[in-house]
Amino acid sequence: MPSPALEQLVAQASPPPDAALHASIVRALEDLDPRRILEAVTPQAPRRYQGWSLASGPGAQLSVFALGPHTEIRLHDHPGMHVFTRVLQGDARVEAWDWADRERLEVSNRTEAPFRPGSPVWLTEPQRQNLHALDAGRAGCVFVDLFLPYYDEDAGRRCSYYEVTTRRGARARLRRLALTRQAD
Repeated sequence: MPSPALEQLVAQASPPPDAALHASIVRALEDLDPRRILEAVTPQAPRRYQGWSLASGPGAQLSVFALGPHTEIRLHDHPGMHVFTRVLQGDARVEAWDWADRERLEVSNRTEAPFRPGSPVWLTEPQRQNLHALDAGRAGCVFVDLFLPYYDEDAGRRCSYYEVTTRRGARARLRRLALTRQAD
């Protein structure tokens, strides 16, 4: 489903992305023809979502996620990862935070932005916008994520979910939830 050029990029990519790899990933995701992927995606019911791997390599994975109407993916992290996201269909609202103090579960620099086709490729980095939540709109949302590297509990890259417990100005304190990763 992804283009051969994007599959090759995933197969050869290794973290962290330097400027040339970053530019290549953004260009490949922007050039991606969504029709090929959307034809293979199973629409999701309201408040449900599912993810599928499209391509993987030793240092990267390309996945597609389909969120049903009004589906929320709770606040979660991507530890030590870069994630490039392109929306293919529908829309969602993304709320993102930067880690201020990971040990104390403190975050700062809250960002809120619309997620829709035509939006710039969204970048999650280890320290910038690494925690985020998604809330799909009335029609749901389908997007691709290119992970550098992918989750690996043995390497300390376990997805954790959180809730905001207190806010003070531009900072907030979180509580880790006892949830496991909801979709690949």
